[in-house]
Amino acid sequence: MVISRSSLLHTRLVDIVSSNKTVLLMKGTPTFPLCGLSAHVCFWMKKHNLSFKGIDVLQDPELHIFLRELHSPKTMPYLYINGKFIGGYDEIKQFFESSNYQNSVLAY
Repeated sequence: MVISRSSLLHTRLVDIVSSNKTVLLMKGTPTFPLCGLSAHVCFWMKKHNLSFKGIDVLQDPELHIFLRELHSPKTMPYLYINGKFIGGYDEIKQFFESSNYQNSVLAY
């Protein structure tokens, strides 16, 4: 039985998001973001005291490409909460700008 590269990457992604309540797949790290969008999301997460695991996709080019093929939008960062894909930058921004995000099923 041959396991495809896509299947291996999907399994790796599932492992990452299932072993952490909140995961931000980003360029850089939470303490040193390497793009403006990742920096904004890290700022919002920290401002709202939301703990998260940051994963630097630049350290894993195969995963980075896989994520871009898997999701729309094609740009990082991507946020997962409780194993569910929340979205890219625009969706994350809407989440934090919503006046009732604390009552959301995504809130802590």
